[in-house]
Amino acid sequence: MSVTVAYHVTPRENLPSILSRGLQPRIGERSADLGEPTPRIYLFPTPEDCDTALSSWLGDWFEEVEENGLLILKVDVSDIELDSDAEYELSCSEVIAPSRILEVMSEDWKKIPHLSQQKKLLSAKHEESEAGFSI
Repeated sequence: MSVTVAYHVTPRENLPSILSRGLQPRIGERSADLGEPTPRIYLFPTPEDCDTALSSWLGDWFEEVEENGLLILKVDVSDIELDSDAEYELSCSEVIAPSRILEVMSEDWKKIPHLSQQKKLLSAKHEESEAGFSI
């Protein structure tokens, strides 16, 4: 399956770090419970696959997260090596840069413009700090 965009679900509290440092491969609590040996980032190839997961196993996993506490990130995955053990899920072992996050959405797929603006500001700060400038 060749995809250019994919969808990542994350708790809202992770967004500032993701927008600053990108998506980082990890062995999270769920991956550790499943015995996953390699740090990875998990994504869904379609909105339908993401919805299905949220309404079943992934939603169950995040049941402790407060109402509207999850976000869906639309991610540019073109030219990124992706693996798949299941048709509904993709994984990646490399960092996905903040610049590849195309949209930030709520669980009901509504764009969150102020968070998208925050992404632009954080990306600008990151680029300037790497160049030796600060805002």
